[in-house]
Amino acid sequence: MGKAMRNKKLGQNFLLDKNILNKELKNANVLDSEIVLEIGGGKGVLTEVLLKKAKKVICIEIDKKLVLHLKEMFENEIKLGKLELIEGDCLKVKIPYFDKCVANIPYSLSSPLIFHLLKFKKPLYLMMQKEFAERLFTGKGERSYSALSAVCSIYFEGKICFIVSKHVFRPKPKVDSAFVYLCPKEKIIVKKEDEKEFIDFLHKIFCHKKQNLKKNILATGICSKEEIEKIQDDFDLSKKVYHCDVEEIYEIYKKIKKNKN
Repeated sequence: MGKAMRNKKLGQNFLLDKNILNKELKNANVLDSEIVLEIGGGKGVLTEVLLKKAKKVICIEIDKKLVLHLKEMFENEIKLGKLELIEGDCLKVKIPYFDKCVANIPYSLSSPLIFHLLKFKKPLYLMMQKEFAERLFTGKGERSYSALSAVCSIYFEGKICFIVSKHVFRPKPKVDSAFVYLCPKEKIIVKKEDEKEFIDFLHKIFCHKKQNLKKNILATGICSKEEIEKIQDDFDLSKKVYHCDVEEIYEIYKKIKKNKN
């Protein structure tokens, strides 16, 4: 299967290096008792490796040509129930039960896909763009600290397992990649009823992360000048946004919300 199999609209870059695939498997510690979810089966190289270790693989692939290829390649595994192949958009299809996700994900979907998989509360082992991975795990005060970093820290613990050179992909992308581990936190500091509004608040105040908290909070429209003055003795609102961790920002948010009730 050559270049004709690549769908440019889907931004497909295929990892074909067996050494890297085995390294992914080792880091993900796939057990023979586990059901593994793979997003984007591609040409089936990771699928093949996963099938040798896992009890079952659930593979979601949106590209019709690749689905036909996978059906042909894994005809026996599908018949035996070892592989469940689902054609469709991973953000829209119903995802069956799985124990962990191991996938080389489409880079354009990294952010929505991670937060879509969040609700399953399962370990995620994902290949993604190196720069995006670094933004996920960066901390306060660092240059790349962003709303994404802050939101990720609410829900996940994790790390970059290893870096992968762009040269092992076909066609070669412009950037290197990273294989990351994301583990959902058991205890989330943000209350369920606050989640949607607070995450929206985070995105708004990080729009100008090098400005101070007071200026950015007022710009969100969540409170007036008079209302923000009521909390100035409790928090240092002169701090720049990117110098604050998510716990501190959430405390400010709760205080503003409490004063409005």
